[in-house]
Amino acid sequence: MPYADSVQTAEKYASFYPECQKEVLADDHYSQLTLKNSSRFSNAAVEEGNRVVALEFNAKGTYLAYSREDGSLNLWKIKSDRTQTYSVVREVHGVGRKIHSISWHPGTHFILATVGGTSQVNIWDASTGVLVKNIGMPTEATNLKCCYDVNGKWLGVLSSSGDFYMFDADENYELASVSKLSSASVGSEDEVTALCWSPDSKQLFTGHRSGKIGIFAVSESGLKELLLTSGHTAAVNCLRIDSQNRFLVAGGDDAVCSIWNTSNMCCEMVISDFDTPIIDMDLSRDAFVLALCSETQTRIYSISSGACIFQLDQNNRVDDQKFRFYPEKMSFLTIAENECVAKYYVPKATEPPSQKEWAEADKKKKPSRKLGKLGNQSSGRRDDDPPRRGRFPKRPLRR
Repeated sequence: MPYADSVQTAEKYASFYPECQKEVLADDHYSQLTLKNSSRFSNAAVEEGNRVVALEFNAKGTYLAYSREDGSLNLWKIKSDRTQTYSVVREVHGVGRKIHSISWHPGTHFILATVGGTSQVNIWDASTGVLVKNIGMPTEATNLKCCYDVNGKWLGVLSSSGDFYMFDADENYELASVSKLSSASVGSEDEVTALCWSPDSKQLFTGHRSGKIGIFAVSESGLKELLLTSGHTAAVNCLRIDSQNRFLVAGGDDAVCSIWNTSNMCCEMVISDFDTPIIDMDLSRDAFVLALCSETQTRIYSISSGACIFQLDQNNRVDDQKFRFYPEKMSFLTIAENECVAKYYVPKATEPPSQKEWAEADKKKKPSRKLGKLGNQSSGRRDDDPPRRGRFPKRPLRR
């Protein structure tokens, strides 16, 4: 491929991931699991199968949002000193309705949109956890996906009827256009299963249940189909495009990942190391590495060579695995055992040791022993030491 990374960069990534430490995010789900596993609260109620449905960072990596099967929206504020603030909003779209899709506004960094289980679109302020706007749709069709374009002008919403709605975020989310992406119902071969904006917001890429990949031109009046090509032999589950609009990556139910040159839409590389469907993927911000996930495997590949540079061992099967790189970092998030969200990172060398580490270091210290006149270690006696001087000089005794 013409997007070759340097040997130094490949070695940097390959050496980083084996050194990563795992840390589970202590959200509400994790806290309930901890209570249940303790002897005192052995009968505590907790949804063990409370899987993560959608998970996304904002563009700056200062906020993380993910939804769970119980309908909750979990929000994390990530500060520069790596401290985190957690909050949770319950029953976001109503009782028994979970969030299917999350998208962050690329300009404000604290505004996000959610859809799921209803014909509504909710706009949230992550800094307060408050619902700031509810957008009603012209039909009763259920909304499946939402996605802001890179410039933050358009909020695209895909409904179960195959319609794609474009809302103008600059005009208080006024409906600008409605385009038909699919004329068939959910579950048909023509159904759209993945969406991805181009970096210049001029095109929309679509993945279909049939395995086809589509390209649509974007204008204020709506979408216009430019190309619909055969890409996979089964449903396309996920799409990613690099920030320079050089290549498009697709992963599907056929356990294959394909990498396409966007200038001519020719497939230039295929990764077929998986035995089960590829259900999620992410591309690093510098587009040097690609992460692919199945129910049982998570692997990171070099984009230039297609070689696997790291494999994450999964102890348990995760039915709906998620993977996200931290923006502008090499660290990442994924789903661990018991549906807990876990981050993998290498601690900075400049970080101060914890109190436990300090205590262990003090225990290992041995008292220094002085050398005698012959060069050997002397005993602990202080006979050879000069006498200590007090605060007040000694005066001769009175006669």
